[in-house]
Amino acid sequence: MNQLDYRDGNHKINYSEFLAATINVHNYLTHDKLKNIFMSFDMGDHGFIGENDLKLAFSKYGREITTEELKEIMDKHSKNGKIYLEEF
Repeated sequence: MNQLDYRDGNHKINYSEFLAATINVHNYLTHDKLKNIFMSFDMGDHGFIGENDLKLAFSKYGREITTEELKEIMDKHSKNGKIYLEEF
């Protein structure tokens, strides 16, 4: 929040701050970068991210994921228990 609220420090994100953050994200998160991130989570190299992939990826990057967190991610972002690049 503080990083986005850089113009006036009022603890609210105004329109210009929002636009600046959005533009920066779009410049940074290109399709190729997102695909590379996706592939780092696709631990089985099978074209989708499943529950086991998420567990392994989080563990690889130093964070254990709880069963509740895993369920929440999969419920929100997966189709039939799989997250494909398009949804990612």
